[in-house]
Amino acid sequence: QLQENFESDQTTTGVQRQFLSTQSSVDPGAATVTVTVPAGADVTNMGLVIRHKAVRIEPQGSAPQPGFLSDFSNGPYTYRLISADGTKRDWTIILDI
Repeated sequence: QLQENFESDQTTTGVQRQFLSTQSSVDPGAATVTVTVPAGADVTNMGLVIRHKAVRIEPQGSAPQPGFLSDFSNGPYTYRLISADGTKRDWTIILDI
């Protein structure tokens, strides 16, 4: 259970989020990110947070929506980043399990 206390002393409860400590390797030329996932991590019920400077990010094909718990066991996954000027670039995320 996750319990958070806010400035108003209001308490909320819910499901605990476990953040994995991972290492990643970024190859800007190939537009790939390889993330090393710790052994034993359950990638079938995992959320992915992508930090970017784009205006919008769009999952391509079967790529799960970032920020939601999903099954990431069948990657790699491609995400399209769209900049403010309309430039689009597809990035591939590879989970090294």
